[in-house]
Amino acid sequence: MWGGFRCDVPRSRGCFCVSSRAQQIPAHRGRGPMKPIRLILVIAFSCPAFSAVAQDLLKSQPPVWAGQPDITAFEKLENKHLAQAQSSIDAIIAIKGLRTIANTLAAYDEAVRHINSAAYLAGLMEQVHSDSTLRDHAMAMLSKASAAQSSLSLHPRPGKYSHAAMFQVLDGVRGKQLPEAALICNFPAPAATEPGLNDYDDVETFFHEFGHLMNWILGGQQRWAAISGLSPEMDFVEAPSQMLEDLLRSPNVLATFARHYKTGEPTPAELVKRMNRASTFLRVGKTAQQNGFAAISFDMYKSNPDKLDPDAICDEDFHRYLFLRMSPGTEHFYASFGHLAEYSSAYYTYMWDKVIVEDFFSKFNPDDPFAGDAPVRYRRLVLEPGASMPASELVKNFLGRPQNMTAFKQWMNAEFETTSAGD
Repeated sequence: MWGGFRCDVPRSRGCFCVSSRAQQIPAHRGRGPMKPIRLILVIAFSCPAFSAVAQDLLKSQPPVWAGQPDITAFEKLENKHLAQAQSSIDAIIAIKGLRTIANTLAAYDEAVRHINSAAYLAGLMEQVHSDSTLRDHAMAMLSKASAAQSSLSLHPRPGKYSHAAMFQVLDGVRGKQLPEAALICNFPAPAATEPGLNDYDDVETFFHEFGHLMNWILGGQQRWAAISGLSPEMDFVEAPSQMLEDLLRSPNVLATFARHYKTGEPTPAELVKRMNRASTFLRVGKTAQQNGFAAISFDMYKSNPDKLDPDAICDEDFHRYLFLRMSPGTEHFYASFGHLAEYSSAYYTYMWDKVIVEDFFSKFNPDDPFAGDAPVRYRRLVLEPGASMPASELVKNFLGRPQNMTAFKQWMNAEFETTSAGD
């Protein structure tokens, strides 16, 4: 789900009065190294109290850079800020009793301060540093800081939204505001006698929603909020999410995190191979089912509301695509089809984007999706542009051609392919 839509599967605020905080402004003089210049509002020195605070800050807060910034020092400083932010977040999560200003709000403000500090400096270095390598590292750090501002709510509780979704929190605007989003899921929670393990479907759901999150975060660096984040065409938004689902086919990807909770053993490659093989079973039938759902959503919204018979539409569309009829007692399927209210007539988005996803994934190494230049090209050409260009251009830029059905047909036919062993 994205933006409050279901799928199957705060930033600090303040008011400006007078600031005595020392800020770092880079300046070049001649051909020498970049040196920091300290700017303090002159009005601050008109008041003795402000003057004293400012003088103390000048002594206790040294310039961020005393010379030309280098990659090692830059990343050390950035990681220090993010580690301190995580420490504050961990402290908030660990609270068992009454939440107070001291144990919650103050810790939250510290987390925001350190995340913002990391993001501000990374954004500056990405824009102004003369070394392209450091600018690339700064871009990576900016993404890391942005990720730190993504919220997670992964376990069920009374009154909580019961499905899985990515909700936007803040639009990203380059140079003004970092994008924020929240992942809302309902995975098994650990208990005294249960470790709270996720099954494969849970992991696939998480990857799906995380795909939406990456689309929102990485695409959230546009000049204007209106073109930041997700694609402007609704029927492309499920492509980045389904794209991440395909990563789970790779034993190399699963081995990085999917381990036995007692022994630490990674998921065996042979087991992953068998799982992939099993996942092809009835793939054609499941695709036909998705077509049936898409037909229902379309037919519901194209019909005259005064003459609409939801049960008849469901029965006819299921029969058309699945050769089934609704059995007595199974009527009113539409009442639990949440997408009818959220995606209206556009449920076809899932299958439309599945065709694009398989075309995308054909450019990756299926055994090691992180190998080669495909991952970086996908990020730069599909995710980072956000809504700044039509989806058809994003697709064509990555593939080098318009999309086609070839890869999707191969995916569909996998159920009927034999393995090397002939089974």
